[in-house]
Amino acid sequence: MSTYLNISDKIRLNSFTPGLLDDYSGAAAAYSLRKLSGIYSGDAIVVRRASDHTTESIGFVNNELDTASLESFCSGTDGFVTTWYDQSGNGNNALNTTESEQPQIVSNGTAYLLNSKPAISGTGSNQLIMSTQLEISTDFFIATTLQYAQNKMILGDRLTASNFLYRVADASYRARIDNLNFNFTSTPLALDTQYNSNVFRVGDNLDHSRNATLNGPITNASGKVFTINALMNGYAGTSFSMNGYAQEVIIWDNNQSLNRTAIELDINSYYSIY
Repeated sequence: MSTYLNISDKIRLNSFTPGLLDDYSGAAAAYSLRKLSGIYSGDAIVVRRASDHTTESIGFVNNELDTASLESFCSGTDGFVTTWYDQSGNGNNALNTTESEQPQIVSNGTAYLLNSKPAISGTGSNQLIMSTQLEISTDFFIATTLQYAQNKMILGDRLTASNFLYRVADASYRARIDNLNFNFTSTPLALDTQYNSNVFRVGDNLDHSRNATLNGPITNASGKVFTINALMNGYAGTSFSMNGYAQEVIIWDNNQSLNRTAIELDINSYYSIY
């Protein structure tokens, strides 16, 4: 039996560029300043410019954030992220309408860059609130691309101190899940250094990889509910919000441990971290 494609089918197939989420599906939420899926048709972020508080949605060009449009919109002023769109298809956008809490992406008309790629800057008092809270009680894989300037959180529960991913003062990386601390210390995270930092759970084990180097596993993680409702956040009104830069946060609520090396390779191939 022969299969025929019409012209529109061929154009659609030829224009499709697969991304990380096409190769490793099932993400619960995915935030990035690059395009993560060939089938994602939305924008990357919504930005508010400081000069007149007008907002504009900024999309992608060649699967990267359209920094030309971003800088044109924010010409001569600062730009702040009001919405970071979820590219997973679940519509779990991260947003904040409180201007003083919005992280920054443009300074005086110039986009923030981290290793030549756009980055969102937090100052320790910012957060983006997810429209749907995630409560993960089974396996998960969380991939982040970031740089810390202080010992702060990248994501977690903004209402309590029960759940977060956090760089602590001794340069270790801590996952706190359902009030239980898991400290990964064998390869500490330096300040002002870009990392692909991933935390994942498989059954009873919790593990951490930093630039493709494993730190665990640590046991007793099974059954603990990881509550996540904000990015670049602090908990319960504290000043523990992310101080540094974030470029990508992807949350899979399933087991991706067998794909870890490939996921890290994809991230590093784009960001050239290590």
